[in-house]
Amino acid sequence: MFRDASLERTREFEFEYCTHLLAARAREISLADSNFFYEVEEGGRQSLELERRTAKMEKAKAKEPSLEDCLKLLRGESDEQRLVGLLLVTKFVKGDDLDAVRKVFDAIGFQFTNRLINTSEAGQSGKARAEQRSYLHLALSILAAFCRVPELASLDETISKVPVLLQTLANKDHEAATHDCFEALLLIATASEKGLMSIAVPVALPVVAHRLSSSPSEASWTVLAVRLLHCLLTRIAAENAVREYAQNLALVILPVARQLCDKQDISKFEALAVLYSLLVSDISMPVRVAIGTSPISPEWAALARTGLGQILHSRVAIEQKHIVLELAQAIVEVVSDTWLVGPMVLPGEKVLSPPDRFFLLIVETLRVESAVLLNEVARSSFDPGQEPRTTDGSSVKERRLMSCFALLESVINIVTNQEDEDKNMNESSLQRIDETVLQKTLKVLDEVVGLVIELLEDAQARNQNEGEILVACVRIASRYLAEAPSAHRERCLRLLGFMLAVTSKVNERSFAVMQFMLPFLTQITLSVDGCTALVACNGHKKLASYLAWTVHNQIPGAMVDGCDVLLNILSKKDEIAGISAGEFASVLPPLAASAGQRSSDMENYMATCVCVSILALTSEDALRSRVELGPGVVNKIIQLITKSVESIAKVSRAGGSLEQADEADLWDIILAGCVTCVKGRPRYPSLDKALRRVLTVDTVAGTSPLILRELSQTLQLFKN
Repeated sequence: MFRDASLERTREFEFEYCTHLLAARAREISLADSNFFYEVEEGGRQSLELERRTAKMEKAKAKEPSLEDCLKLLRGESDEQRLVGLLLVTKFVKGDDLDAVRKVFDAIGFQFTNRLINTSEAGQSGKARAEQRSYLHLALSILAAFCRVPELASLDETISKVPVLLQTLANKDHEAATHDCFEALLLIATASEKGLMSIAVPVALPVVAHRLSSSPSEASWTVLAVRLLHCLLTRIAAENAVREYAQNLALVILPVARQLCDKQDISKFEALAVLYSLLVSDISMPVRVAIGTSPISPEWAALARTGLGQILHSRVAIEQKHIVLELAQAIVEVVSDTWLVGPMVLPGEKVLSPPDRFFLLIVETLRVESAVLLNEVARSSFDPGQEPRTTDGSSVKERRLMSCFALLESVINIVTNQEDEDKNMNESSLQRIDETVLQKTLKVLDEVVGLVIELLEDAQARNQNEGEILVACVRIASRYLAEAPSAHRERCLRLLGFMLAVTSKVNERSFAVMQFMLPFLTQITLSVDGCTALVACNGHKKLASYLAWTVHNQIPGAMVDGCDVLLNILSKKDEIAGISAGEFASVLPPLAASAGQRSSDMENYMATCVCVSILALTSEDALRSRVELGPGVVNKIIQLITKSVESIAKVSRAGGSLEQADEADLWDIILAGCVTCVKGRPRYPSLDKALRRVLTVDTVAGTSPLILRELSQTLQLFKN
């Protein structure tokens, strides 16, 4: 001690002497002013102070216990020594020094940590309980350290601690031990198959989900929890547990989406994998349903959009891009199409990007990936055996392509809705797409649909019309062409027969694609060439059969769309060669049978329009002679027509404006068809008789429209 003080005084004397010489020298050569002298003096003082502090730190460090000192305490004879050793050794096992962990394990093993855990399980209260809790947390901290060594994590003794770890996690009083519990469980699960199987999914899943759903946003252990959750969800036995705890798992989506958004390392992709399991995988349906009934903040969807956008914006592997696309499609199904248009934040940027930035990222990614997948799927479809297939018979690439198609449909919906709003000059609270982005999107859609049509042409050339991928191709092509009927028109008209012949292996009906094609068929049959193309490939017969099936099975919405296409064809009967009533006869029985069962007047009027238009092609005698119609069908059709005409007459009698009504076009078709059927020598005596009962001079006098008066004149209600 005396020697150290003497050395310090000697250094102070040397410092003062050197400072004096430097100042004198500076005055002699006029190279320094008073500021230079001050800096030299002050710098010297700081240097001396630094030396003093360094010396003190070295003394303190010399007094700190080393790992060997801690190991001696751990090998001590008393519990007090071991406990002190454990407290001191924690700093040596916090890092990745696995050699230090092994030395600690060799010194203490499991015996003392087991005693600490068992002591903590004893029922106590107050101060004693708090002390026991501290013992447990200390024991779990050491256990987590042991688990960092895979050989130790796979030991039976370590695996036996799984129930204690889960029980501790489930207890809100042990918040301080949460990180150690998650770390230990994760390391046990990844160290061996036995360790993974020891974590029973039905027990662990609700515990992990509850902890994660209530985690603070700044909690350090959420990354470990997300990683452990992924291990549990990918287990074979997870399906039943997911179904049982779907509500709990739905609440997990928010913190996982936050991790996907905020993290910029490997944990971002771990969050991506968990969201994929919860929203896309084969076990996801219960969770997706639960989202709609769970008190989950809508913030999760915005966080997910930002996270997925960041991944698409960066350079990632193709596999990751497809996971993003499939997950985006699932979120659209859970939320809505409008989720694709909204703000996001890219790494390094402090402000929100334009709302169509993410939308454009999705569209550009779809353009590239759809083109690649269409090419690969075409090769594998026409040369089976090249691609491993899943249990349902579809290849991974086919599944990904259909996911791309589903997103493209959402893109079409968004573009169409915005164009409709602009056309109707409606104000919308939805995010809008910039005109430049809109034009890029339309170009991408046309490009991709062109490639889809090319695949269909290849399939037609090879006489191959069965498969889910072909059904998906017909669906996306029809959806786009319904909005842009002039695009690829000639190619589509040539393909029409093949498209209608495409069948599904899952759905064995011959008109599996008809429901997707109806809007497209409605558009092309507005012109004569479209009707001619449809009739040439017998599409009108398939349409009649499909309409009969939808009416019989009461498929919502399909009847109106199907009737629309048939009316387009029947209205051009004089310009189309080769159509007859017999080709449409199959639709008459179900339309007649369901006359009083339809939910809206519009549907009744549509059905009446089809029936009266078919009747105009033939006569009552010819129709009654058709065996397939069955007894009483013609009478029911006449009742349907008569009831509709009576409704029209009532509107007229009440002073309503038939020309301005929503159903005006349908009424015109009904009344004009009746005129055709009963004028001259009536082809339908029964219809003529029925109409005379519901139409009187009083009914049609005065304000009646011209077409109603013409029908009345035909029935000779008025005398010339």
